[in-house]
Amino acid sequence: MMEIICTTIFVVAFLVLAFFIKKDLYCYEHESDIVRELDAFDKNITEINDLTNIPDYQLGSGHLYKK
Repeated sequence: MMEIICTTIFVVAFLVLAFFIKKDLYCYEHESDIVRELDAFDKNITEINDLTNIPDYQLGSGHLYKK
């Protein structure tokens, strides 16, 4: 009888402890925000790369994009 009581107390204490600790175990709470920002960053980088690959613009003495 004593084994059953001790086991029950141990299991209940473990479950209560696990319930309060589970919030600290998850480290990717903002994963969707991070993915969205990474997608925006990749889009901006590709646009910048596309703009810098325009062959008819050269640096001149006047305007930055003077031919």
